Amino acid sequence: MSVDARRVRERAVLLMEQRRKANSSSLKKSGVDEVYGEKEILLDEILDLANDEEEKKKDDKSKAIKEEVLCKDIRKRALDNLTPSKSDENLKKMPKKSASVMSFLKEKV
Repeated sequence: MSVDARRVRERAVLLMEQRRKANSSSLKKSGVDEVYGEKEILLDEILDLANDEEEKKKDDKSKAIKEEVLCKDIRKRALDNLTPSKSDENLKKMPKKSASVMSFLKEKV
């Protein structure tokens, strides 16, 4: 019998599923003290680590979604600030040199 990564992974998944089922059935029993062997203890530790990893992935995903929403909001506000307004157009028409002030005033009158 050859051992490769695929078989090891499939066997580990099978053992973890069996342990989950055993845990759920033992929770239904009341007042029963069970004796756990080394195999069950190790599988419980592996299940705890797997559950922690799943929770971490969910947290990371929710953080990424929140960050994306925040970034979109920041970009939208930045674009809103960049759009020209009526007062900006009037400022562009204002003269930049003191010599042209007179010509500007003549145009206005």
